[in-house]
Amino acid sequence: MSKEVFKKELAQSIETAIQKKRIKILKKAEFKNFNDFRGLFDENKGNKGIIKTPYKDISVNIPYAWQHFYKNTYNTNRGNIKGAFF
Repeated sequence: MSKEVFKKELAQSIETAIQKKRIKILKKAEFKNFNDFRGLFDENKGNKGIIKTPYKDISVNIPYAWQHFYKNTYNTNRGNIKGAFF
């Protein structure tokens, strides 16, 4: 299958899933400061933020994540925590 056909079929599948409410569109998280960022987590336990997912709860070091997303202007080394957020 060509990349073009695959992309078209994938886009159609996503659109259908959205229309049938099988998946939901997540709003873009906006934060202006550390406290706003900290408030995005489902739970806070000390310096850890908890993200509840259908698979399991994910624990994130909030100061590290803040530094990583807010000050990482070169978008490097994102693989180690991006799965929980995306």
